[in-house]
Amino acid sequence: MKNTNTKMIYEELSRDLKNLYGEEATLENASADQIYSTIWAWSLKKVSALEKYGEITSGRKVYYVTIEILPGRLLGNNLLNLGLLSAINIVLRRMRYSIENLEEMETDPSLGNGGLGRLGPCIHEGATSLGYSMECLSLHYHYGLGKQVFRDKKQTFEPDPWDLYGKAVNTRQADYEVELCGRKIRPEENVITVTGYNTDKTNSLVLFDTGLASDAVIRDGIRMDMSDPIPALTLFLYPDDSNEEGRFLRTGQEYFLSASSIRHILEDVEKTYGSIDSIAEHAVIHLNDTHPALCIPEMVCQLMDRGMSEEKSIELVKKLFVYTNHTILPEALPRVPLSRIRAVSPRIADMITRLDRHVREKGITAGPVLEGDVVNMANLACHFSYSVNGVAEIHTGILKKDVFSDMAAAYPDKFTNVTNGIDFGRWLRHANPELAWYVGRLTGGDVVAKPSLLEKLLRYQDDTAVHADLESIKEDNKEALAAWLEEEKGLVMNPKAILTVQAKRGHAYKRQDLNCLYAIWKIQEILQGRLPATPIVNLIAGKAYPTYEAANDVFHLALCLQELTKSPAISPWFRVIMPDNYNVSMAEKILPAADISEQISYAGTEASGTSNCKLMCNGAITLGTRDGANIEIGDLVGPDNIFTFGIDAKTAADLNRSGSYHPYDYYSDPEIRRVVDFIVSDAMRRIGDSVILERIHRRLTTEDTYKCLLDFKSYVQAKEAAFRAYEDKDSWYKMSLINIARSGFFSSMRTAREYNERVWHLGDPAR
Repeated sequence: MKNTNTKMIYEELSRDLKNLYGEEATLENASADQIYSTIWAWSLKKVSALEKYGEITSGRKVYYVTIEILPGRLLGNNLLNLGLLSAINIVLRRMRYSIENLEEMETDPSLGNGGLGRLGPCIHEGATSLGYSMECLSLHYHYGLGKQVFRDKKQTFEPDPWDLYGKAVNTRQADYEVELCGRKIRPEENVITVTGYNTDKTNSLVLFDTGLASDAVIRDGIRMDMSDPIPALTLFLYPDDSNEEGRFLRTGQEYFLSASSIRHILEDVEKTYGSIDSIAEHAVIHLNDTHPALCIPEMVCQLMDRGMSEEKSIELVKKLFVYTNHTILPEALPRVPLSRIRAVSPRIADMITRLDRHVREKGITAGPVLEGDVVNMANLACHFSYSVNGVAEIHTGILKKDVFSDMAAAYPDKFTNVTNGIDFGRWLRHANPELAWYVGRLTGGDVVAKPSLLEKLLRYQDDTAVHADLESIKEDNKEALAAWLEEEKGLVMNPKAILTVQAKRGHAYKRQDLNCLYAIWKIQEILQGRLPATPIVNLIAGKAYPTYEAANDVFHLALCLQELTKSPAISPWFRVIMPDNYNVSMAEKILPAADISEQISYAGTEASGTSNCKLMCNGAITLGTRDGANIEIGDLVGPDNIFTFGIDAKTAADLNRSGSYHPYDYYSDPEIRRVVDFIVSDAMRRIGDSVILERIHRRLTTEDTYKCLLDFKSYVQAKEAAFRAYEDKDSWYKMSLINIARSGFFSSMRTAREYNERVWHLGDPAR
């Protein structure tokens, strides 16, 4: 597969450059744009020469349907997977370039909002690396989620154009039509080749587009005229759903994704096998969260169109689908008016009614699909999938015991757990090459191909020379991040400071407001002369839905604290930093530099988390609640190598049920009151918007849905304990080493392997 002969690579690039730019062009006198384009074209030739799993007819294939996909930049990742990254860097150094310089020229699409969008590419690469045939299906959003811009210390969004990776995409017109809102649409299929690590075979990412998107409907920022959903359908991910037009558009997006995916799958199976009679032997349709649940009624309709009876079609569907739930929050358990679905597709609305009747006629009273005019989309997915899984042990337990307890009783063998995983190629080898090289040397193997090798690091846990080397690598990463933040974002970060990072989607349950409360407490401590032993940088990053008022308000608070901590009295000791437009590429710079991984969600609300896994493999120590994959991290590293705080999930659930939590009881504590009241102090009002600050204050003191005040003192104690522990560098980097050593469990190859064993049942890998 690979050719790491640098002389041959140099000759190939020289030849390709001349083909693109003329005989007079040389690598020595070429511009950065020309070199970038040449390497892109050269790498794509290498990728296209690989065999495609989709063309192999033995075994089964997974079709992974997701509304949100966040692949990140492709160039460096493909070169890594092809085994060419080191060689290409050697060649580039002759021309005074590096792959890192050229990667900055590639668009990083804002096609997701966090872990859900990243999970698909991680599992896809893991499956490809292992030799499983898997196709990921999503939508082509012309402007993604939008580009996050901070103005007046408030989050705003602008269109963020995505060029579909240029020549990396094969665009073709589908042979089928989708009827939506009474209009027949022939989708465009934009196909991107997905490489795996150290394998000569590839899979595909297919992004559907209507071909009818129109910029004319875009108004201010990312606001749209949504009166006609068709021209707006594939412009933005998660359009504003604060009114019925927006909610209708989202349902239209979900149906277009579902209908396009099902027809694509059927066409693929028919083309490969000649008929769909044995489709369940050849295909698994994986619903990544609840958004694509309309795939189920669509598949029944399509099977019936091909001559199958309704009953046989429904029974076949139950053998085809699997459903992964990603959170217990309402957005993952949507209740959609049947009348809205009927306006999008009358036929699908009728089929949902028949599917509800099918469940009732089977005598199953658990989890109604229809309640009046309301469709329980998660229940639809559960009833008609042969497997339902959560994404961390605690999350799956909550699904079985609480959220879907009635269906878990009705289908005792249906529910399972597959804990999330991450792609170590991107998040260790590519994001942190110095660390990847070092741990590879210590373990004597390729830790990307076999992350379990990281366990061998445990033999060095008491080796002070290794601790010192880990510290040196971390310092290099902090220096690089500090330089990038100042150059690209105008933010000053002290690279000698402790770097604590909360990189999360903006949501109340993730409790960025709790982080801000700590920042206020720390500012007050410093102003009273109680200084930290080592300066601290508190970095918060992420995007929130533009219409999510609570999250946007907290981002405003964080940006006000960023401004406040520029003060000469505070900045030498403590800084809050919030860079705008957090994305995959920024994460690749921040996570390797982090000392502390903030995972502070309200217990029982975070399904798994993936930033915790990425930070862990890069040597950060988790500061977190007993929630999501934090629990499994704690079990792996032991209580001495993680900092936990706050109530547990059972206590949190009991409080929620009883309604006995009253935030004012905690606000009455003088220390907590002093911190909370600072939000509306004159110092903050001079910096921020008084209306927003008062709204935050009111929420905390009268609602506090996710119990920030309850966990506040425990959080402060744990965070301060982490900072004290940092002062003993030898002990700290022993903890860091243990975390890296135990992180191999969170490889997406392990996740893909478990999906295959517990859910997909694909048979032997094709590689």
